[in-house]
Amino acid sequence: MAPLPKERLAPFVRPFTFVGLDYFGLVLVKRGRSNEKRWVALFTCLTIRAIHLKVVHSLSTESCVMAVRRFVARRGAPAEIFSDNGTNFVGTSRQIRKEIDQRNNILATTFTNENTRWTFNPPGAPHMCGVWERMVRSVKAAISTVMEVKNTPDDETPLTYVPIDPENREAITPNHFLLGSSSGVKQQPALPTNYRDGLRGNYKPTQHILDGMWRRWIKE
Repeated sequence: MAPLPKERLAPFVRPFTFVGLDYFGLVLVKRGRSNEKRWVALFTCLTIRAIHLKVVHSLSTESCVMAVRRFVARRGAPAEIFSDNGTNFVGTSRQIRKEIDQRNNILATTFTNENTRWTFNPPGAPHMCGVWERMVRSVKAAISTVMEVKNTPDDETPLTYVPIDPENREAITPNHFLLGSSSGVKQQPALPTNYRDGLRGNYKPTQHILDGMWRRWIKE
């Protein structure tokens, strides 16, 4: 087996610097009295395996473009996006390249990033999609488990929370890098009266904690 790509092992980069993108579905949702088709765009961080899901209303290039726009607005512009050779992904990459070439830097920065690369896996190499295909399977299994109604309304999303004790020895999850804790509800310490000293003082222990998580991630 060949070595893992460098994007899978890149330390000390923010989450979703290297992203794999795939679709799954279709999912039937209720709108009024009718059922409509939806698909889900799955963005996964290739380094920490975090997942970001976006609902798309069709398989068109335009829907894919809007999903990427919303993802970038929420998570920041990735350095590289990987996907298979789906028609909608090829069209999206072509449109991104065209906009960056023809429009000004403001639009390019808003839409993606001048340094963002969109890489397609070569045809006949499905093993190169395994990192996000496995995530697709896990997400589909989780959604099907918690969905009590087959066709849910368009604006409902199933959520679940599983506490782990003790907190200081819990397994490192993507949320530790994204939110600072596994659940994201851990309260941050209040700043002292002197904001300048407080910001300087809080930055150092925060950076120390983050470095410690990265050391554990690389070691374990």
